[in-house]
Amino acid sequence: QVCLAHDVLAHVDLTAGKEVPWVPAAWRSFRLPRVVGSTLAAEAQALVTGSGTAEWVCLMMAEAIDGVASRFDVMNRLPTPGFPGGAMLRSPLLALAMTWYALRDRL
Repeated sequence: QVCLAHDVLAHVDLTAGKEVPWVPAAWRSFRLPRVVGSTLAAEAQALVTGSGTAEWVCLMMAEAIDGVASRFDVMNRLPTPGFPGGAMLRSPLLALAMTWYALRDRL
């Protein structure tokens, strides 16, 4: 059995306090919309932002378990855009972007 808690898919034994393997169900890295003065305020703001994602993922998982996969079908029909610059620039631009955001986070 699988449970979803805090955007994490894990075995239901997680709710009993046991150590179990887990997988992130959703992940999004972003800057907080408002400047805050403490880490507690930042965590609260991130939790509020992430709770909507958790509800959406729970709904999709519940529908899939019930056999209604219409939301997954809609997502499968969405076109996947090609990478700008093609395959030759994919790795160099990824390295450049990671370096840029690492520098920005340190400032």
